[in-house]
Amino acid sequence: MHGSTRWVEQANRDAFEGLAAYLNIDSGVRGMDFVGNVTPGLRGPLLEILARVPDPATGRPVADIAGTFQLPGFSSDTAPFLGLTGTPVAEIGFGRWYPVYHTRADTIDWIRRFGDPGFERAALLSRILALYAGRLASDPVVPYRFLEVADFTRAALKVMESEKPPTAAWLPVSLRGVRTEIDLFEPVARRWDEARRRSRSASGPTVAKANALAERAMASFSNPPLRGKEATFGRVNLLVSPSAEEGCGAESHGVLVEAFRKRDLATIESEAARVAQAYSQAREYLVAAAWILTGKGESAARGR
Repeated sequence: MHGSTRWVEQANRDAFEGLAAYLNIDSGVRGMDFVGNVTPGLRGPLLEILARVPDPATGRPVADIAGTFQLPGFSSDTAPFLGLTGTPVAEIGFGRWYPVYHTRADTIDWIRRFGDPGFERAALLSRILALYAGRLASDPVVPYRFLEVADFTRAALKVMESEKPPTAAWLPVSLRGVRTEIDLFEPVARRWDEARRRSRSASGPTVAKANALAERAMASFSNPPLRGKEATFGRVNLLVSPSAEEGCGAESHGVLVEAFRKRDLATIESEAARVAQAYSQAREYLVAAAWILTGKGESAARGR
């Protein structure tokens, strides 16, 4: 993690303009089941890849046997990308638990004999990574799934609202702006998805402009420091933060959730305002991106 953190810090000092995504493999094969720790927006493209790749043991698509995607934690090389720049990240591999991890038995011979005989899982993971990275890098239109982002925040709000608030009044008032902005954001995200699907064979400067706007829309959910200022680790990404309760783990909207647990009304208000503003800004970028791809503005799309 020292190396990846140093790389990100140096890139930031060199006027780093951001990445569309960062993909990571830590311990590639720990078991037989596919594991994906993926931030919202990158999950759909991965599922589409897994649906096309057969599992060698069962012959079924890996998507049929993959577990539910979880959030990347803050204990691997994804941490500085997620925690210092807000870059969307995905960490993939097979198996969540590894019985000989960091022991004297953690050798290539153990992998060859017991962990992954024939290296079938390693070969399959290489194929999945190549297809996934190729999809993200080569699709004419960047394949972000913005509805995943909206669903992600709605789920976080639902969890908070299921807990008993200190009073009956303040919680709806604090988060009403977030709900309103998500309501406005979702139809624009659907319009973007439709425009993206229809433009899979498009190319040229028009698509490049739309891609730049879509990447800015995703970057709206991060809050990088001003030039020359140090980032507060794990507080740059508005969607995913280090878990206050699990150390190296991650949680959805950690700043907002932690403030809720502490009944810190001032932080709840300020963080909810930041999240609402992120959705508003992302919506503006997506409206423009969809218009560029389709030639139809927001009012025309509504009339259709």
